[in-house]
Amino acid sequence: MTEATQILACDVLNQATPIGSPVEDSKIIAICQKCGAIALSNCTVSQSKETIYRDPRCSETLLIIGAPILDGPIWPGRGYRFGDFLFRNAVDLYVSGIRIDACPHALAPTRD
Repeated sequence: MTEATQILACDVLNQATPIGSPVEDSKIIAICQKCGAIALSNCTVSQSKETIYRDPRCSETLLIIGAPILDGPIWPGRGYRFGDFLFRNAVDLYVSGIRIDACPHALAPTRD
């Protein structure tokens, strides 16, 4: 991902799972531990080298999307790879009734 590129969660999921109805951020629900359910389309989205979704009600980071480290060791619990991107979801996400479990190390700055 370059500095000028913003990739949304729906873009990643649609690229990784092209069969079926297209997913929109409004249909991806995050469960904030402080505030409860919120659609990703209602989140604050910022972008640098990674796209970061934050709950606007409490500023908690819910999801980080970035490029996977291709030459590094696998870090269990860091995130999920969808095609060319890594989802680091700090909270459970629901897409069409399917839960994507929160990753315990999604927000960890370094490996334990």
